[in-house]
Amino acid sequence: FPFSNIKSIVDGSLANSTGVPYFYMSPLDFTARDLSRNSRATVLVSLEQTDYCIKEKIDAEDPRCTRLILTGKMKKVREGTPEYIFSKAALFERHPAMANFPVDHNWFIAKLKIAQIAMIDWFGGAKYIPVKDYLAYNYTGTEMIQRYNELYRKTDS
Repeated sequence: FPFSNIKSIVDGSLANSTGVPYFYMSPLDFTARDLSRNSRATVLVSLEQTDYCIKEKIDAEDPRCTRLILTGKMKKVREGTPEYIFSKAALFERHPAMANFPVDHNWFIAKLKIAQIAMIDWFGGAKYIPVKDYLAYNYTGTEMIQRYNELYRKTDS
């Protein structure tokens, strides 16, 4: 049966976003156990995770509170590979507490191999984005750094 759980996620470092969702998981967690039997998964990220929707007085279910829905299969990232090193560094950069998780929980890194992407950002239903177009976008982090600098300068004044 489908189930849901809250998981911390990254798609790369702040300076190099790949669009591929990575997760730090333990086989002790029911999510990892369920995915070992059926690797199909859907990941939803929403602007509700930021302060945007609240500031705009938009309800979380309002389509203008954008949602990105990624569907595919979860795969373990092979330890020691460049992808593993990159994704682990990104996870620890964005979620520093992970570095102190108990080592006896046999943590591993998994990623979603994306098969389908839907986005809801306005009234009228979901828009489907070709996976190749989504993954082709070269996000370098400069957009986020620029936005943080703009916000920081406003609060400094």
